[in-house]
Amino acid sequence: MSRKNALMRGLRRLIRGERGAAMPFIAVSLPVILGAGAVAVDLAHLSSIRGELQATADVAARAGAWQLPDVDTAEQRAITYAGMNMSANIHGNVLQNADVTFGDWDPATRTFTQTNMAPNAIRVVTRRAATNNNGVVLIFAPVFGENVGNVSTEAVAALLANNQACVLALSPTGTGITISGSVSIQATQCGFAANSTSPNASVVTDGSSASAQILTLYSAGGVDDPHGVISTTEPIIAGTGRPLRNPYAERDDEIANEIANASISPTHNKKSKPSNSVNLKPGRYPSGYDFKGAVHLDPGVYVMSGDVSIGSGANVTGDDVTIIMDDSDINVSGGPNVDLTAPSSGPTSGIVLARQGSSSSSDLAGNTDLVFDGAIYMPDTDLDFRGTSGSVGCLQIVTNSVEFAGTPDFEINCDPLNGNRINITAVQLVS
Repeated sequence: MSRKNALMRGLRRLIRGERGAAMPFIAVSLPVILGAGAVAVDLAHLSSIRGELQATADVAARAGAWQLPDVDTAEQRAITYAGMNMSANIHGNVLQNADVTFGDWDPATRTFTQTNMAPNAIRVVTRRAATNNNGVVLIFAPVFGENVGNVSTEAVAALLANNQACVLALSPTGTGITISGSVSIQATQCGFAANSTSPNASVVTDGSSASAQILTLYSAGGVDDPHGVISTTEPIIAGTGRPLRNPYAERDDEIANEIANASISPTHNKKSKPSNSVNLKPGRYPSGYDFKGAVHLDPGVYVMSGDVSIGSGANVTGDDVTIIMDDSDINVSGGPNVDLTAPSSGPTSGIVLARQGSSSSSDLAGNTDLVFDGAIYMPDTDLDFRGTSGSVGCLQIVTNSVEFAGTPDFEINCDPLNGNRINITAVQLVS
């Protein structure tokens, strides 16, 4: 009898107690909890697909933009890269022709105006949708009547520049271009470019009184211009992480051949003096050359296997001339006048001054009036423009790094440049 009474008391406590009251609540809530969990699984799956679609849209837009303004090639390239990123065998065709449009991107207003007439931007929309027959199959949502999810993402990439540079710093790290002192730079028909991916790839140090008027500035890394010295006609392009191609790289073998095959010049021992005039012939100069007084260079290639010095009072002239520094350095100082023009044909066409050899530094400084029509191609050299030099002409500078300092008036007057173009072509995701 006592056992029966104890059992009844236990049942009464279960019915009347809070723990007993929770059981009906759990019974009612369990479907809701399981449903919410099922929805969370499907939402996580859709979020993952959205991330893949966005990455694919970014890749496709960039790939297409590099082909602009050729809209047909750009469209095909975008679709091809989309398919490479998200296989049609798994995801279906995430990018359709109708979802590729072209237009004009205005960086100032950040607006995209659709047009196929010389567009500078491409917009792509990637989709996993029922209308594309590639909707996202849901796992638990069919319980609630939803069998397929629709996801779409968009990306806009613009060809922000298609210009040319007259200064290219090739160094992949550190500071490529430095502007300091009271330098005044005028290069409104061409830009400056630095291939360094460092945050200070292009830097202005202690240059509050400097001035740099250039077409554009391209920096694979960052730009540090605290004084606002750099003024550009076209927008500054920075942080791309993409170095520009060295347009003279294919000339390295030709320059090496010129060095290897150069014969001793018949005038290599002919000294120049401030009071006389000297006419030099092309060829090898084993000890380099010390330019003084009036020195004219006949057309041809001059291989300087020793250092070159151009000092005060020198007046150096020559047309169709290339000076190649054979693991040696050139230094210009004092108050010389230099007026040299590169050849228009031959292995060194477009190059007025070149250098091959180990890393070095060279200076173009002093009260110097330089007229270089052609390229200074010294890929392993850190080049300094210092003092109160003036540089006028159709000049390109392609060096490891370059610094403009002192109080030079550095002006570049040419369009187009004589020689290989340094193309500034930059694609960026803008939306």
